[in-house]
Amino acid sequence: MALTQPTGPTAEAGVAVGAAAPTATALHAGLGFRFGRSQRRLRATWAARIADLELAPPQAAVLRALAERPGLGVRAAARDIGTDPMNVKHVADALEARGLVTSSLDPSDRRTRCLRLTQVGSDLAAEVEGRAQLHEEWLMGVLGRDQYGRLERALEGLEKVLGLTDTRGGGGGG
Repeated sequence: MALTQPTGPTAEAGVAVGAAAPTATALHAGLGFRFGRSQRRLRATWAARIADLELAPPQAAVLRALAERPGLGVRAAARDIGTDPMNVKHVADALEARGLVTSSLDPSDRRTRCLRLTQVGSDLAAEVEGRAQLHEEWLMGVLGRDQYGRLERALEGLEKVLGLTDTRGGGGGG
């Protein structure tokens, strides 16, 4: 997928969205394949939107999670984001090296590494959150309010069936 300088609603994200669809085959007709392909394109538009912040999407996700829940543990952050704890550990290490995150052992459970944003990290997380809102507005503009709402409800139903409706762990949790 080539990054372009489109005009219209995709210009903000920096990625062409209206690229020609491949000829329908059994592969391309599969809903799972189409979800994955769409997710990869949306991730690329998100990555383009935050590229000047020198953040990758997983780093932005950890910053956003920590802004919402200071002191979150690595395992709880992984559950919240929907990824592997080792991935969050590596991301947290990189963010800590940049001075965006601090980590400390939880005094009540020394197996738990608690993560907190620094002031610089908090400021960057606020910028990321603003861009996330713009990204959602862009997506709603591309789809239209009604189709966006239908997609949101369909994803909520799918998440419920897949057991993804309550991914947030309580407390610091690991």
